[in-house]
Amino acid sequence: MIERFVFEKAIDKSMFKWGFSVPVELHKTLSKHLSLGELEHGEKRSMRFFLEGREYEVRLRSDGFDRGKYPTHAEIWQFNYGARSPIACRLREIFLGADQLSLIKNPPVNAKLIVRSTWLKDTFHLEPSINGQVFEEKRWENVFALKEVPRIERYIGRTDELDGDHPWSEVFIEQLLL
Repeated sequence: MIERFVFEKAIDKSMFKWGFSVPVELHKTLSKHLSLGELEHGEKRSMRFFLEGREYEVRLRSDGFDRGKYPTHAEIWQFNYGARSPIACRLREIFLGADQLSLIKNPPVNAKLIVRSTWLKDTFHLEPSINGQVFEEKRWENVFALKEVPRIERYIGRTDELDGDHPWSEVFIEQLLL
């Protein structure tokens, strides 16, 4: 059984503009969930984040710092996206709300983003959390609003909308059956 990758990132200003770094101690666990294994120095790869049932394209990159200058420095891995990317805009909406300009200098306290691996390689699930309340769970409940319907019936009722060729369909089914 592969160890699940779970990373809790405290909200900071850089998350709303560029992305976030993965701690060195989590590199080995993360690499087990990458289709090509560990990143080489300076390498970039496409990854997928799922947030509120939507797919977002991001980059995982290994910083290509000068090894001659810093021979003992550990590798730096970062999930990157642009400040105007759909994922950055959505994260600002979730964590900062309508008052984005004033709050971006002082992000909310007790806010974090939980990054979890899925059973698909290069695909991760994001869960926003403020004061211990995970908003992702509420989103899924509101979207389906089917607590009283058994899980298998939810699965059967939704599979007719899925095309097996779409990469997100397995993640959708996985979330539905949890």
